[in-house]
Amino acid sequence: MAVSASKPLPHSAGYAAEQASWRVKQILLIAGVVALAIYYNTVGWKSPAAMGIGAVRTVPPWKWGLLDFIAVEAGFLVLIYFILRLTPTAMTIAKATFQETVRRKVLLVILIFALVAIAAVTIFSWLSLGEEEKFIRDIGLGAVLFFGMLISVVLGAWLIPLEIERKTIFTLLAKPVDRTQLILGKFVGTALTLGANVLAMWLVFTVAYYLKRHTVEEGQIWLSLLNNTKAIFLTYCALVLLASVAITVSILASQVVAVVVTFFVYFTGLLGGQLRHAGDELIELSKRTGNAFNAILGQSLKVVYWLLPRLDNFDISSRLVLEDPVGFNYMWQTIAWGILYTGAVLVIAWMFLDSREF
Repeated sequence: MAVSASKPLPHSAGYAAEQASWRVKQILLIAGVVALAIYYNTVGWKSPAAMGIGAVRTVPPWKWGLLDFIAVEAGFLVLIYFILRLTPTAMTIAKATFQETVRRKVLLVILIFALVAIAAVTIFSWLSLGEEEKFIRDIGLGAVLFFGMLISVVLGAWLIPLEIERKTIFTLLAKPVDRTQLILGKFVGTALTLGANVLAMWLVFTVAYYLKRHTVEEGQIWLSLLNNTKAIFLTYCALVLLASVAITVSILASQVVAVVVTFFVYFTGLLGGQLRHAGDELIELSKRTGNAFNAILGQSLKVVYWLLPRLDNFDISSRLVLEDPVGFNYMWQTIAWGILYTGAVLVIAWMFLDSREF
């Protein structure tokens, strides 16, 4: 990756103008996050919950549970801190990363396969007579998640090791570029690339779904399309989280290990709720039988549960089947936990990259 060398020199008029322009953008972004936080804490938490169409929450966020409340509010703070840490240098790296990754043939092949698979769903919907809509939605959303996961893993696992292999990391760090900015730039560039790919898949899926359901009552079809869009946005957030894991592991180990670990996190993360339930059941069983092994195994499963991201929370397929509105409260709760996990993973990435000699 080549970062443009035509950037204004420090203390020059052009550099000062660039910094001022970036500060304005940061202020606008932070203002947007603050507005989102105000909306959530005043109105958004009352949005439809998982209790049926039209149901609303009557219990304020601070009474849902201390841990959930702290996580939800901390999500806003971490997002603001992330924006403050971004610099024009990081955004230059992000732009260069995006321009390079969108031209990679392997990613283009994965995207083409994804678009064809999603578009072909309508052709094979007859295989599920009477449930064509569910078939299209399940296979379509599943394709977005699966192919998006492949793109996320490929991107995250190869970005920084490729810089090291090409020796371009020496050029980057000699500019000088702070290693924090390198991590953030690569991460934002990866998120942008994932966003472009997921957007393309969303467009194809939405058209395919609409063509199959255009005869349904207009109000109902638009509710379904909105819910599908929210589901794909949550999928995108899960993919960004996975990319942060892949980037971090690729700094600590080889690309192959990064791919294997990220796949492990992906599959076990989807089983997060089941792991916790199994752990609770084993602990209860140990209390009844006095078997210490069950207690140790149960506690181990709960530790794994807390170490892994709750990717199962990003799956809202059960709500889509019931045509329940997906409220902003659930959306932000899930995203906030994802932001905290991603932030912690990126801090680990920075710590190991900062201690590594090139």
